[in-house]
Amino acid sequence: RNAVLPPDTDAAHSLSEVMTALGGTCLVVPLDPKVRAALLESGACRNVATPAYMRILLRVRGADAVAKAGSTAFLLEYCLSDLSPGQYGELNGCPLVPTADGGAGVFRVVSPVDGGSLARLSEMGFTRLRSAHALRRCRGDEGAAVSYLAEPDADDVPGGGTDSTIFLARGDGRALLRHAPALHVDGDALATDHPALLRFLGSDGCRSVLNVVPLSAEMLPDVLEVALPAHWLGASAITHDVEAASPPLPDAGWFRSLWRFAAAVDAEVSVLANGWPLVPT
Repeated sequence: RNAVLPPDTDAAHSLSEVMTALGGTCLVVPLDPKVRAALLESGACRNVATPAYMRILLRVRGADAVAKAGSTAFLLEYCLSDLSPGQYGELNGCPLVPTADGGAGVFRVVSPVDGGSLARLSEMGFTRLRSAHALRRCRGDEGAAVSYLAEPDADDVPGGGTDSTIFLARGDGRALLRHAPALHVDGDALATDHPALLRFLGSDGCRSVLNVVPLSAEMLPDVLEVALPAHWLGASAITHDVEAASPPLPDAGWFRSLWRFAAAVDAEVSVLANGWPLVPT
């Protein structure tokens, strides 16, 4: 009675293998439609592995199990197959973000924030993602958000908190986040292997509802907070041994990627002039 029937589609065989890798559920693959009907009617199989069923199951199984199964991208494609753009919120809680470390990031629904409030907080020197997080946490109260940002909690970082941000990055943007593989999706790899997923993750429908966002110029200060050691902030100059550092520190190639990316996205110099030593000598 715990057996789950695969869908009557071309994805059945691949889904059967993934379900076996997930463990805990026996997936049988009867070829005869009459057998399928009999199993369901008799109660021997109570469920069919539809996209909706898989979204529920994967929330229960969790990110570690999905990552271990090694088919995050395939599962995301399957779980997306019955959703229209207006239904992307159904992915909330699903560990289906194919992160660059081979893991499975969790999709979270994020509430919209007022653009004017976000701009004003950014003008005060707070980064864009921190500002958005604070506004959500404070339910849009701008004054409360400023107070919160002045004394941030430990979870108030990109990749932390309930609206954990995962970047979609390509080219030099991907290179900037190479030491934070759990916080980004490798868009270059998706372009080759799963172009439909790249279109989905980069779409307005996804970023307006979910916590995966294409890396853009205004997010560079947030990336610096992820990629650089906190004690570098405010330093006039830094000397470090890249090879001996643990965890790894940015090398000369990283800084070249930073400036190439900034030029490619027409980032204003003021976006980067926020106290970090960024000019290699």
